[in-house]
Amino acid sequence: MVALDRAKSGSFNSDPITRVGDGVAINCQMLRGAVTGMDCQVISQFSRRVLIIESDTVAGDAMVEHFNFHGMTAVRVENGGKALSIFSNFLPDIIIVDIGLEEAAGFANIAAMRNTPHGASAKFIGLVERNPHNAQQALATGFDRHIERPIVLDELIDAVG
Repeated sequence: MVALDRAKSGSFNSDPITRVGDGVAINCQMLRGAVTGMDCQVISQFSRRVLIIESDTVAGDAMVEHFNFHGMTAVRVENGGKALSIFSNFLPDIIIVDIGLEEAAGFANIAAMRNTPHGASAKFIGLVERNPHNAQQALATGFDRHIERPIVLDELIDAVG
């Protein structure tokens, strides 16, 4: 990844995530408060992109760091509404969602992502508490699979394939 210096690269348009050559430029000033765990950077088109919807800062940031360590580009947002707002420009390959976080409106945002051409091919993984009902809800809501908490980060890497 190449660091993107806003002062040297010129001004950004009003979109916080912009296609630049064969990468994606992230305007972190515009995303401040919406996305954590990411410096301003150009993301290679060859890096797998992971969108993490997790309200727990510590858990979410640990996932971001672990995915980044494994050569992926990961960002964390706190809810489905924020995820939907960056989805069409970030174009994640994998969406990881804290099922306990999402309510009916959140699941509607997840469905909206799933119903796009890119979302149809993305992998959706639900993080659930140890409860058979939660696992059934994740699969019924359109997730490709679920992972029970507590999460082992290396297992999460294996799950994304």
